[in-house]
Amino acid sequence: MRRFFSTMLLMLFAACGSLWAQQDVTSTYLTNAGFGSGSAATANAAWGSNNTATNVAGWTGTASGWHSSAVFTYGSSYGLRDNGEPAKTLPPTSGPSGTNGRCLGLVAAWAGGTMYYSQAVTLPAGDYTLKVYVYNTGSDHSEFTRFGWYPSSGTAVTIATPTATGSWQTLSTTFTLAASTNGNLQIGYVSNGNSGVTNHAHLFIDRIELLWTDPALAPTKRNLDGMVKKAEALNTVLGNSALASLITTIKGKTYTTVAAVNTDAAALEAYFPSET
Repeated sequence: MRRFFSTMLLMLFAACGSLWAQQDVTSTYLTNAGFGSGSAATANAAWGSNNTATNVAGWTGTASGWHSSAVFTYGSSYGLRDNGEPAKTLPPTSGPSGTNGRCLGLVAAWAGGTMYYSQAVTLPAGDYTLKVYVYNTGSDHSEFTRFGWYPSSGTAVTIATPTATGSWQTLSTTFTLAASTNGNLQIGYVSNGNSGVTNHAHLFIDRIELLWTDPALAPTKRNLDGMVKKAEALNTVLGNSALASLITTIKGKTYTTVAAVNTDAAALEAYFPSET
């Protein structure tokens, strides 16, 4: 019977050159994360004090006080808040690398101005990175953020709203879940201060990305690293070119799933002599 693991393998894993990385699970848990679904604005987005958010496919909008929002095509002649101040209200002419050509624009002002969007999700245990690609065409004013992960119970993990203007920025944060957890991923803000709209951020969001590390990946990968060390020692005797090639391939890989690790572990194990 072949033994899959041994104490020696676990002790030697650090010397192996292969890596593991987070897996992009955006499409698994989020709908319309890049705002390519549904329609883009065919007129300027309204500027008003009602409690109705512009409909965005897949997202739930929350709005109150003075606010404006819409999905725009890059370079559009339509803008936020009736395009009353084109330098601030028009979307950027182009998006960051990876864009699908659209962005979500939003702005809020005066006391209680609120404009954010959310999606309810259930996330499995693991380590997460949340990224948001944002362009601020407005003020460098710091707002009350609604960017982040908001679990149904417990403490939210948030990202500060961008204060830099005139360029694309990648906002990011990390969080760890010990078990499957219900919550919301949110983007947007609540107005900070009772001041006019000229003094507030005008944000255009290209997309949201969610990356995940399976908690089983690290120990499984350590076991594979140990098997590689064992295979290298074995091949000093065998001189098997196919095994040498497999070892080189494994050491050059970056793994994102347990299944991929197990596939290569099984391939290595086939070269090991039976142990009784």
